[in-house]
Amino acid sequence: MSSNQELDNFLSPHSSYYGHFTPENFVFNANLQEFAQKVSFICNLEALVQSNY
Repeated sequence: MSSNQELDNFLSPHSSYYGHFTPENFVFNANLQEFAQKVSFICNLEALVQSNY
């Protein structure tokens, strides 16, 4: 595994889908994971900025 792929897996982890499988549910889950990851980045950046002041 290349270091670039390891970094990508670390920064954008994705869990398996365990619910009732339909294409709509699968896409919703993927979009929800992506949104949650972005919110997490924003919150962590905000906390970092606040801790520096």
